[in-house]
Amino acid sequence: MIIGFCDGGYDSKKKEWFGSYKIFLSNERDVKEAEHQRTYFPEVNTNNEAEYKSLHTLLTKIYTSYEKDLPISIMMDSQLVVKQVNEQWKIKAKNLRDYYRDIIKIKTELDDFSLAWVSRKLIVKILGH
Repeated sequence: MIIGFCDGGYDSKKKEWFGSYKIFLSNERDVKEAEHQRTYFPEVNTNNEAEYKSLHTLLTKIYTSYEKDLPISIMMDSQLVVKQVNEQWKIKAKNLRDYYRDIIKIKTELDDFSLAWVSRKLIVKILGH
């Protein structure tokens, strides 16, 4: 199983939007951290865009680097992104539609995918911000 955590945000020192993620690989016996990345997004202008871009970056990494038939469980603290990608809420903001379409395209290529909301406290514990 692939377990991923992601988050988007604003680095006030660098005055740039960024996203970060951690990927863990799990089997019946243990869980190992596979990788951790932080990327700056100069094209992003809002927190919601940073959240979407972070999820897109994580899914692209998983799609291109890991076996597609493994179950994938992604967690993030953006209720908006989680509800929209899980098709519980509509996309109203035009600036998020391209991110949404790209994520849905990747999501449909994966055999076993779930996206869930987790608390900000857990994201800070896992990702450190």
